Amino acid sequence: MNLERRVDRRQRLRLLLSQLGITAEFVAATDGRWLETLLHDGGLDEFTSPTHIDVPEIVRRHGPSVYGAIGCLETGLRVMHYIQECNCTALLLEDDLDFDLRFVPALAEALAHTPDDWMTLRLGHCYESEGEHIWG
Repeated sequence: MNLERRVDRRQRLRLLLSQLGITAEFVAATDGRWLETLLHDGGLDEFTSPTHIDVPEIVRRHGPSVYGAIGCLETGLRVMHYIQECNCTALLLEDDLDFDLRFVPALAEALAHTPDDWMTLRLGHCYESEGEHIWG
């Protein structure tokens, strides 16, 4: 998932994935900056989210600091809906990701021990603090 305006992150992630032998389909992320335009133009109260999030209420309660989070949530829900519709398997990656070059074998090991009836396997971070790996 990648904001179209963040070409630098897309290029970096393409390079990282190619080094790991992973092919990817990039999905345009919802940019939370559009909320600022809606708010400025007075159209926020009439906005209906395609993912049924009560965006006007969230913005009223939390202010502009949530724009990015709402964009990220909208993107994630849109992608999850697509995965559900196509009944396919996917690995969701955000464009600010950074992982160890041992990621592919570690993922293969995790998947080998994942029950067949699991619908989601959430991968977290691999270190407690920068440079300090928990595994491997």
